Amino acid sequence: MTLEWLDVLQVGSVVLGTLLGGPLIASAEAPRRARGFVCVAAGSTCSLLAQLTAGLYILAASNLLWVLMSLKGAYVNLPEERRPRWARRAAAALRRAAARARRFTHRAPRRPLRRAAP
Repeated sequence: MTLEWLDVLQVGSVVLGTLLGGPLIASAEAPRRARGFVCVAAGSTCSLLAQLTAGLYILAASNLLWVLMSLKGAYVNLPEERRPRWARRAAAALRRAAARARRFTHRAPRRPLRRAAP
């Protein structure tokens, strides 16, 4: 039995993305969830390479989005102090902008309408 590199990519996709990543993503602890999302991203990358080799470009494009969402999940589950400085600054700026938008769009309660005298 000979394993080609395409077979190795497919097995790596299943092992990393499903067997290792799935239970870690279901964890209650955020650092373990982050590791799970990284495992899913690695497995999805293996699957992406296998699909590109097979010529399945539409499926590969959807898998690329899966890789990106997995990396976003890993980032979101990182503790605040472990995130890069630029990301912490950007998150703080977004929070400030959202607070300003909430203040700007807040409306004062309406006064009841006066009824005309009969």
